Amino acid sequence: MSYNQQIKQQINFRPATVKKGKELYVEYFCRSPLTGVMKRYRIRLNHLKMTLADKILYAENICFEINDKLLNGWNPEIDELDTKLKYKTAKQAFDEFMEFKKSDELRSDTLRAYKSFIDNFLNFLDNRYKKQVFIAQINNAVVGEFLISLSKGKIKPRTYNNYINGLKTIFDHLVNHGYRDSNPFRAIKKKRNPIKSRLYLNENEKDKIFNYLIENDRNFCRIMLMSYYTLLRRTEITKVRVGFINLERQILYVPAEISKNRKDYNVTIPGNLISFLLELNLDQYKDTDYLFGPGFLPSASKLSPKKISDTWVKYRKILGFSDRIQFMSLRDSGIKKLIQMHIPLDDVMNHARHWSLEVTKTYLLHDTGRAIDSIKNANIDF
Repeated sequence: MSYNQQIKQQINFRPATVKKGKELYVEYFCRSPLTGVMKRYRIRLNHLKMTLADKILYAENICFEINDKLLNGWNPEIDELDTKLKYKTAKQAFDEFMEFKKSDELRSDTLRAYKSFIDNFLNFLDNRYKKQVFIAQINNAVVGEFLISLSKGKIKPRTYNNYINGLKTIFDHLVNHGYRDSNPFRAIKKKRNPIKSRLYLNENEKDKIFNYLIENDRNFCRIMLMSYYTLLRRTEITKVRVGFINLERQILYVPAEISKNRKDYNVTIPGNLISFLLELNLDQYKDTDYLFGPGFLPSASKLSPKKISDTWVKYRKILGFSDRIQFMSLRDSGIKKLIQMHIPLDDVMNHARHWSLEVTKTYLLHDTGRAIDSIKNANIDF
């Protein structure tokens, strides 16, 4: 790029001047902050009912006022929009979204997911355009290119759909708060989700990990049983406080602020879990202490959900289990076990805190990844 071209790019406007001829008008140019291109503006004056001399004087006054504003950084496009928020860069808008959501007291996993979606989207914009992009510039074409780049990265359909859902939510917020007029992710179709890749634990695997943890890490064994028996999710477990437990009534209160479904629940504590919780001597702790702290014991400090996952992976490797047996497999296996025990589906639905019976019924169809013993060993005549 020549020196003269560089200078031209640094000039953001051309002063207003009076144009005379068949038509009398004021003309000026201003660089669009969205496209970076100089845009011409004209104010026509022929329609005014006054003498030509008065029109020219009026035009000169308009030029003076416009040039004064241009010198002070004014841009006419801002007046064409509902709000200056649309002139925020994508990074500024996303940063303000995250600050808003932090004050909303969302789960740490949710905030981390939003941050991941935003960081990857901003990285794409930086690599693709090599300059700052305004939030109002992001259109269907930009979103399409981003999704193509995701697909080239060979991500799974579920991850692809998570990006669409996450960014759709983010852009809905930006529309609702005046940063944009529309949401380009609204028109995007999701990919078909495959069946969940998680496996249930079979009886042999449950015995194997239970016996190993009882001998080697009884405190983590308690967390494992907490997930299996109460069907609490990993993050929910880390937020349970001592005061939520009522061993006499066999009730675990799960308030809306820690529940994934944002509803209050009274969860039944099965009898097989009671003895493990009694070992904690909960009376010696404050009601505000967390049931499971960093050492998997009651504590004033909160346990990280990631530590649960990392510890599970460690023992899974030691025992030679499939990578498809994840910590959430405990919850899946607990639900499956209740169904196999012929517990009424309505009770299973309530215990699992499913939003409908249809969700619970999906566990009847869940792929186990293994041959079905009852069919394998059946003497089926032809």
